[in-house]
Amino acid sequence: MNTAPRLFYLIPIGIFFVLSIIFVAALMRDNPQRLVSPNVGKAAPELDLPILAFEEDPTQLATQRLVSRIIAQSDRTVVINFWASWCTPCLAEHPHLMNLAAQESLDLHGINYKDTQEDALQFLRRHGNPFSLVGVDEDGRAGIDWGITGVPETFVISPEGRVLDHVGGPLTEDDYDRIIALARRR
Repeated sequence: MNTAPRLFYLIPIGIFFVLSIIFVAALMRDNPQRLVSPNVGKAAPELDLPILAFEEDPTQLATQRLVSRIIAQSDRTVVINFWASWCTPCLAEHPHLMNLAAQESLDLHGINYKDTQEDALQFLRRHGNPFSLVGVDEDGRAGIDWGITGVPETFVISPEGRVLDHVGGPLTEDDYDRIIALARRR
């Protein structure tokens, strides 16, 4: 009996396994959260958003706005985090944001994305508010301008207004360390 024809059928299976190993190795090497934003290295997109009102006075929201010049006037690194109360990964990264807020080398601002003000306030009251200011992006237009694909996403902005780094997805310990290192270099 000739075994050569039987071995011929094993070749495609062997090729499949080799390609599978190459594919898995490539996936493990590349971190999908480290996809580079097209904004990295460029001037940060403009912001002109109402500020989330923490007082019970609803007129405060209409009179105060988070604008790019507030960020540009900082002499420190600025971190902007897009988040929402309905976002489970946002809750997972929240302890890292609370730790970032304690850093004197940076300013942390939040953009509440496609959320209700009531839900956003309830989230921050329950879990703590790490942000100096929280802009309200109810319709998602600022998110489009910044090129986000979902929440959470975090941008690190130099004191000169350039995007230094971008993290798509919840912050990890490595992201936290990298952001602190970038802020301390300034």
